[in-house]
Amino acid sequence: MSFGRQDYRRANQDLLRALGALGTCDPREMSMNDMLSHVMEMDDVEIAGDYETAARSRMAILGYYFQICMDLYLVRDVNKSD
Repeated sequence: MSFGRQDYRRANQDLLRALGALGTCDPREMSMNDMLSHVMEMDDVEIAGDYETAARSRMAILGYYFQICMDLYLVRDVNKSD
């Protein structure tokens, strides 16, 4: 399957919404400033017209932050049951 410029533009919009919805899980693990820095960096890449790189990078960032959130959730859940 081949993706075009418009597909990556839509993917970038969806990924930005997902990053915003994720927010921050724990300020000790990640900060909103870090997330905003990554988002702004990819904004510059997108403005330069490289929608695919921006989308792939945002997906990696989203995966990284989501993993942190899940790890923290699981640790809290285990601690509650102790």
